[in-house]
Amino acid sequence: MNNKLTSLYDLAHKDCLFSVSAYYAQNFTFFEMAFHTHTSFEIMYVAKGICNIFYILKGQEYQTCLKPGEWIFIDSHTTHKLIVDPSAPCRMLNLEVELLETTASAASVTSILKTSSSILHFLEHKEPIIVCRDLSESDKIQEALHTIHLYAENKKDYHSSLLGDHLLVDLEILKLLTLIAHKYKTQNDNLIGLHYIKKAKSYIDEHFDNPLSIKEITAYVGISSSYLQRLFSKQLGMSIIDYIIKKRIDKAIMLLKHTNASIIDISIESGFNSRQHFTHTFKKAMEISPHAFRNMKDNYQILLPHNNELNS
Repeated sequence: MNNKLTSLYDLAHKDCLFSVSAYYAQNFTFFEMAFHTHTSFEIMYVAKGICNIFYILKGQEYQTCLKPGEWIFIDSHTTHKLIVDPSAPCRMLNLEVELLETTASAASVTSILKTSSSILHFLEHKEPIIVCRDLSESDKIQEALHTIHLYAENKKDYHSSLLGDHLLVDLEILKLLTLIAHKYKTQNDNLIGLHYIKKAKSYIDEHFDNPLSIKEITAYVGISSSYLQRLFSKQLGMSIIDYIIKKRIDKAIMLLKHTNASIIDISIESGFNSRQHFTHTFKKAMEISPHAFRNMKDNYQILLPHNNELNS
């Protein structure tokens, strides 16, 4: 008899076999279960509608709402429950997999997993709950779940045979875990990137009206200038310099509109090193000179650039 691993993350240091313990593809018009745990790790994928997942971590209850194309990974022995409200029925694909410890290394899936850097990164973090709302690879997750369901359904002796006979199922589960690990890493990388951008923007917002260099900004953020440049380009669609110029132009617009300060004073107050540089930059951004802009009075709004993408 094989011992059951207590967590998917035990794969990092134990050899095991997969065993599908439950699976379904089902339409729910209403469903409510009690909090429970089990020895399997579980994946719930919402194909249509809405469902609510409740789970308990370190004594605290959490809730997440899943919409079409979104999924949740729940590690073994994690307390959770599913609720489907009658006002918002859903169709869900579910898979529960036990991990059975084995000494038959040739048949172990662990040795295969350990060749994947994304899997190893995933196993290191031991997250009991992972929620994915990125729909870019949603179809691949759904396809893998459907395939596992099909193999398990058509293999009459699946549960009575654990060596060799269900290689196709094991490979699909490996594929599914690889997709989850990749998505987990991508989500983490995005969160880290957003943290760096937020930190850089905060520093720029406080210092843009003084001489400011990219070297100074990246030293404050604590990453390389090339990495920060890539993050700005990917997340904001502009360079660091473009963002600094935008902040300076925005301040100049405010001063031109609400004060009688001279153009030279406004250029200095906005962080430009000369009136000529200010005039050139302002005209390039606004297609009008600072002096002409001031004389437009209430018509200035029609020329303002779009700022919404930088407000997050």
